[in-house]
Amino acid sequence: MRTDIKFSTGIWVFGPPKDRFCPVGYRDARPVEDRFEQASKVNGLKGIEFHYPSEVSEENVDSTRKLMKKFNLEPVFVAPGLFGEAKWKMGSLCSTNDKIRNEAIERGKAAVDTAKKLGAPMIVIWPGQDGYDYPFQVNYLTVWDRFINAVKEIAAYDRKMKVALEYKLLDPRSHILIDSVGKTLAIIQEIGLENLGINIEIAHAQMAGESLAESVCLMSRYKRLFHTHFNDSFATYDNDLIVGSVNFLETLEMVFWLQEVGYDGWFGLDLFPAREDPVEALQQSIDNVKLMVALLNRVDRKELKAELQEGNIVKTQTILRKMLLS
Repeated sequence: MRTDIKFSTGIWVFGPPKDRFCPVGYRDARPVEDRFEQASKVNGLKGIEFHYPSEVSEENVDSTRKLMKKFNLEPVFVAPGLFGEAKWKMGSLCSTNDKIRNEAIERGKAAVDTAKKLGAPMIVIWPGQDGYDYPFQVNYLTVWDRFINAVKEIAAYDRKMKVALEYKLLDPRSHILIDSVGKTLAIIQEIGLENLGINIEIAHAQMAGESLAESVCLMSRYKRLFHTHFNDSFATYDNDLIVGSVNFLETLEMVFWLQEVGYDGWFGLDLFPAREDPVEALQQSIDNVKLMVALLNRVDRKELKAELQEGNIVKTQTILRKMLLS
């Protein structure tokens, strides 16, 4: 089983964490070079993720590439910002306003162009405003049609660029269109492009009541697991806590099955360290994942998989307890 893991994180993790209770952020903003320097201090962190155009764009892609080289970091993906501006409030890719929807599609394509210039192999689309809040608010047939066709247009723009969709149950909308692994896979299968896949975000999947490991296996069955975002939560809100700090065993099972399905992509760390030092929070997350790998190395995998095949929870609990105590 693969034990060498590539860890990445968003450059936003080192910025001022903001929420509706503290819109100015719980930390002061730091210059972009300082953020890269912070990232370089995290032992094991090798990749950086970006939002377009707030963190990387046509204007600063060259200087960003130089900073990546200076601090020995790799570009992982660029995410088009389709959620944090008032113009997207009624939807971006599903908007019934042609002008707004076209702007969203063009931003997706611009993210592809910027990713290529940066050297990143993927863009990640989180359509947080594409949804609805009330019964009788939208024409579901229309918004789904517009959303699916918009995603298809972006993915078809450059079929060598991977496009990963990130799903979430709710927040900021009461209902987000792609709210589960099943819905996301359904539209990917309908579109039928090989470069279109999924980024599984732990807190989002937990909010949807999913088994992390089962979702990983389902995505892998269709060869659509493109990226991972590790964090933790209490499954009621997108807390983005230190990895393994709440649901250690569930995350351990996810790591086990990532190994079993042969996932060789990045382990992205999507944290919201509002009250913790971001370097320390990231380091704790990496160390927890490495602990999970070390624990799994103690397990007789043949024995464990045999008991999983039988659904024998008594035997698997015995194996796990032996693993933890050895």
